[in-house]
Parts: sequence; C-alpha cells; structure tokens
Amino acid sequence: MRKFTVGVSSGPVALLLLVTVAMVGPLPGSDAADELDQAQQAAQEALTHEEATHEEWFSVSSARAATQAIAEASREAVGRALAEFEAAGGDGKHDADEAQAGNQTGPTDRLAALRAAYDQMLSDHEVAERAIEALPPMEVRMWRVIADTQAVLRTAAQLEAKQAQELADRDGADANAVEQARRAERKVRELDALTAWKAESWSRSFQQSTFNQMRRMHAEAGKLAEALAAVETDPGRQEQLQALVAASTEKQRQAQEQSEAFGRTADAAADKLRVLENLAWGGLKPLAAEEWNASTARHLLVRAGFGGTPKQVAELHDMGLHRAVEFLVDFQNQPAAKPMFDAAPQSPAQPYEAMIRLDRLKLRAVNERQREETQQLTQLRNWWLRRMIESPRPLQEKMTLCWHGHFAVQHSVVENSYALYRQNQLFREHAVGSFATLLYGIVHDPAMLRYLDNNTNVKGHANENLAREIMELFAMGEYQGYGEQDVREAARALTGYTFDVRSGQFRFQHALHDEELKTVFGRTGSFTGDDLASLILEQPSTSRFIARKLFEFFAYQDPDTKTVEALATLVRDANYELAPVLTNLFLSEAFYSDKAVGTQIKSPVDLVVGTLRSLGVTQLSNPAAIDTALQDMGQELFEPPDVKGWRGGRSWVNSSRLLTRYNTVTELIRNADQGGQKKGIDVVALLQGAAWETTADVVDSLAELCLPRPLEASKRQELIDCINDLPPVSQWTSQHDAVNGRLRDLLVLLTSTPDYQFQ
Repeated sequence: MRKFTVGVSSGPVALLLLVTVAMVGPLPGSDAADELDQAQQAAQEALTHEEATHEEWFSVSSARAATQAIAEASREAVGRALAEFEAAGGDGKHDADEAQAGNQTGPTDRLAALRAAYDQMLSDHEVAERAIEALPPMEVRMWRVIADTQAVLRTAAQLEAKQAQELADRDGADANAVEQARRAERKVRELDALTAWKAESWSRSFQQSTFNQMRRMHAEAGKLAEALAAVETDPGRQEQLQALVAASTEKQRQAQEQSEAFGRTADAAADKLRVLENLAWGGLKPLAAEEWNASTARHLLVRAGFGGTPKQVAELHDMGLHRAVEFLVDFQNQPAAKPMFDAAPQSPAQPYEAMIRLDRLKLRAVNERQREETQQLTQLRNWWLRRMIESPRPLQEKMTLCWHGHFAVQHSVVENSYALYRQNQLFREHAVGSFATLLYGIVHDPAMLRYLDNNTNVKGHANENLAREIMELFAMGEYQGYGEQDVREAARALTGYTFDVRSGQFRFQHALHDEELKTVFGRTGSFTGDDLASLILEQPSTSRFIARKLFEFFAYQDPDTKTVEALATLVRDANYELAPVLTNLFLSEAFYSDKAVGTQIKSPVDLVVGTLRSLGVTQLSNPAAIDTALQDMGQELFEPPDVKGWRGGRSWVNSSRLLTRYNTVTELIRNADQGGQKKGIDVVALLQGAAWETTADVVDSLAELCLPRPLEASKRQELIDCINDLPPVSQWTSQHDAVNGRLRDLLVLLTSTPDYQFQ
C-alpha cells in the first residue's frame, strides 16, 4: 500500500504565502490605458485557466467520491459477514461436529465467505486510497490557481481604482466621479476579503475535509482488520491483518496531523478575513491590533453591553479584537434570555357597562381595568430589567434600550402595556438588524400611532404629528432635507394608518386614506405610509442622521463631519443593515479614543444594570426595588419625558439625583437581592483566582473593574491605606465574612467617586 503525505511546506504555509501574494500592488507599466487593458486581459485568461483547473479538480474529486462509496459498501459487507459469523458461534474449530449434524453451512463456509468479503474490501480499500491520495496535490494546485487568479483580478481592480481617482481629482467636486472612485477602491478591498474567504473555505471545506476523510477511512478499515484478526485461524492472514491495523494506525496519525495543520491555516485565514471584511466596508479607521488590551476589552463590554465581571472581561480580551466584536454583535449564536413574559391585550368593556347608571359603579368597572393595566405595566418593566441584568446577549438589550429612547412613547399617553410590549419586542427583534425594517415597523406600530395621534389622521383632516416626528426625530434630523410642505404631504400619506384598541394590532382604514397625488422630497405619487418610509430611506440626510445617532450613543457627542460621513457611507452601502455598521464602529479607533473612554455619564439603567453585571449578579429575584430606584434617578422605563426621549448627559446628575445614585449603588453592594436573600456582593468570590500579593493589587483590580480610567495617585493611596490590615489571600476563605465586609467597604468608596458616574 502506498503512503502519501502532504508536507506542511507545500500545504498550509504555502496557502498563507499565496494569500499574501494575492495582495501585491499593480504591475508597473508605461501607459496607463494599455496597462489596464493588459491587466483585464490577464484577468480573463486567469479566470479561464481557473475554470479549466476546477474541472480537472472536480474530476479527481468525483473519482474519490465514487471509490469511497464502493469502499464503504465493502466495509459494510465485511461488517455484516463478521456479525453473522460471530452470531453463529463459528470459530473454525468445530467443522466435524457441524458436518455430522448435517449442517449445510458450517463454520468453514462462513469463514470462507468472511475471507472473500475481506479480500474484496482490501481491493476496494486500496483503490479508494489511491483515489483519495491523488486529491491533496490536486487541491494544492487548485488553490494556487485560485490565489493567482485573485492576485491578477486585484491588479486589474487597482488600476481601475487608480484611473477612477485620477478622473475624480481632475473633475474636482464632481459627485459622480468621486463616488465612482470610492466604489473602485472599495472593489479592491472586497477582492482582498474574498481572497481571505476563499483561503479559509478552501482550507477547511476541502483540504482539511480530505484529510478528515482519510482518517475516518483508515480508522474504519483498521477497526475491521483488528476484529477479523481475532477470528482468523490462518497465520498468514493474521499477519496480513495485523499489518493493515498497524498501517491504518500510522495513516490515521498522519492524516490527523495534516487535518490539524490545515485547521490552523483555516483559523489564521478566518482571523485575516475578519480584518479584511471590516476594511472592505470602509467606514471608520480600525483600531491597531496592538492597542487591544484588557482596558479596551472592558470599554467594549461596557458600551456594547452593560459591563461584566473580571472573568468576562478577560475572556473577551483573550478572543482578540475582531472575535470579541463578533461575539457581541452576532449575539444570535448565544442562548436567548430566560426571563419570559406573557403579555395580554387589554380587557374589553363588558356589554352591560353601558347600562350602569350610577357613576360610582361605572368608575369601579373602569378602575378594575386600570388596575389590570397598571399591574401589567409593572410586570413589563420588571421583566425587561431582569432581561438586561441576566441576558447572555447584552448588546441586544442595549440596542432595545437605544431604540426605546429613540422612538420614544409614553405609557401615560398610550395607556396600553400590551402595545408597549409588542413595540419592545419589535426593537429587540431588529436590535442589530435593519433600520429600514424598524422604520417600516414604526409607521405600523399601534403604540406610536396612538402616541402621536395618527389614529385621528384621516383624509381631509390630516394630523401632522407622526409625519413631523418621523422626519425630525426618528430618521432625518430637524429640517435636514425637508420642509413644511413635505411634512404636510407626508401626513396625507399616513392617513388611514390606525390600530385596533382591543387587539393592539395595526389596521389600515382604506376609506380614511387620502389616495390623491402627493409630492414629497420632490417626488410625486399617490404615496402611502410605507411609500413615505421608502422615500425617507432614500434621502442622504437619513444615513447621516442614523450614523450620528449610533456614534453618539456608543462613542461620544459631537463627532466631526468626516467621522459621521464615513459611517453614513457604510450605512448606505449596507442598505441600512446595522450589524456591519456596529461592527465597524466597535472596531474603530474613534470608539476607543480618549474622547470616548470615560466621557459618557451613565444613564440610571447603565448605572444599576452595569453595577450588577460587573459585580457578578446573574439573577435578580426582586427587580421592583431596582425599578423604583431608576424612577427616582429620572429614568422610568416606558415613560420617557416626551417624544424626544431622555436627554442624557448632565441631565442625569443634578444635585438630588446624584445623591440617589450614590445611595442606590451602595445599597446594591451591601444588600443585593439574589435568590430571594439580601446577600450583597460577594467580592471575595468576584476576585477569586487572581494572584494578589499586596493590598495595592486588590485596589488596582477593583479600580480596573469599576472605573473607566486609572485612579489618581492620591486617591489610590488613600484607598490602599483603608485596607492595609487586610489578611493575606491565603486566609480569605477562612475569614470570608470579615474580608468580604472590608472589600465591600472598599467597593463602596470606589463607586462613590465621581469617576464611577462615567463610562
């Protein structure tokens, strides 16, 4: 039997080298037009050669598949023959007894049948082995052709980008020329990402898969050979079977090594792909890889979620920047939050209520329904708080909170907790999905329609509230690309968009809709509310508005025009899909800049939820107290101050609210309610596993956990002096309660600093 191995030098390493080769610059040439023509011709020839090589590879791969199927069938036949032989008790030693008993199919016959099946298996195995061993060299050659083709395509794309940029520079401010140059440059980046994607796919889906198949084939054949050797009586055949077992074991080992090597290559290509995918989108300048550290990991977890324990920060840091961002943004790969809530539509008025004559009795019936509504609203707030504290998908809840403040409605106006629940689920479902879908959802959302009186917006008596706020507050910005006439016409488009009070479902009342022509943003048609959403999404100001909104929510206020435009371009290129936009933002240099880190005043929700998540509280049995504290601090869920939502920033920290913030955090540290018991924070458990040597180490670790920036030297020393008599770590377990009390005191001091109010 032949032995085949693909050395690492001709496989994975060569693969990485080819990825690098595929990203070289354009070939030198004298005449730009001729050079581009030559590059395009070379690209076409390369594509033709790649297609021909692919056909050759496919032929070899098909042969491998056919021989593997035959070999597998032969192994199954041997397995059946062996099972029959063993079931009959045949061991080759009782021929005479069987013959005297008149048995027509004795052990000798069964053993002969088993040997015949094995001989066929051995023949088919050798054919399959030759076929599969012919594949790796073909796969290496195929990849070389693919990589060479990608390099030639990139050269042509670079020359196209160069010419497009020269044309844009010559034409000055011509918008079309500038856009063409941008798209041409983006094509180069897309080809880089495509090359990395092909490298990862080829390594994992084909080359690693081939060696995995080799390993399985030899493992199955070796296992059968070992079982056959145990029943074989012929010494020569026993020796042959034992040799097959030994050869199969060695070939399994070799195939496993090659599989692991290509797996490492695929992992490296996947990491490279993450970087290049972000670059392909354009957008903001990415953070340098060497700038990723524990502090930046904490900042990401705080802003893209609500913070985390030292262990969670360390795990995020170990992932590396791109994998960490992917982990948070692609949260659908994480388990869903467990807290469930079954909201119910409002109870209808009973038919007999119209017959009640006494006002007190009428009021009693109304009050009963109001009590039900108030109870459900309280349960709704408590449920959402638990989700924010317990969910393994923190960005999903953070974005739900973001959209709740952006598309603000007040329960005191809507008076329908079921409609608010459905709206909350809309925000959660499309948290990092499509902003376009969210905008369409809002024009159909009963809570928003009621809040902005669109249920009174009818043909001939248009109500402009919803049309105005969609443009001004939700999608475009105040008078950014629209005027009063656009508002009036947009209101006509939204006529007839209403809801059913009982079911909380959207209703389109065709008879109340204005079907006449309308002119919005210079476009004329018999537009509906859905058409209006489409028209808004086409306006340049919309992508800028959403880009600014996301940047300011996650990074810092008042970004410059260049930053907003870079992110807005990505919003448009991504067709308003938010995941690539947020990924780009969380990977950006700006997100981790000094302007961003430690400059946001925490909202009450960020303060409370962030404190609990960072200090390891994973379950909350009584969220009502937290809800009350949030209201005292100025953030009552489902009751923002008005349609503009919470103002944020310094509005959170007036003199009365600041004291409440300090007291609330202190109460959480000392008496956090977990599992129905007011246990407080177990700081000893929180710090468990770290190698603390001095009290300064403990102070520094808790400061890193709680604060966005390092402590001032004087404050640090003050805190060290407070716990200088703390026993050594080796005694913490035996003195758990005493040490925990001291550490809680230290934690209270840390969280009472002004820096803790920032994130």
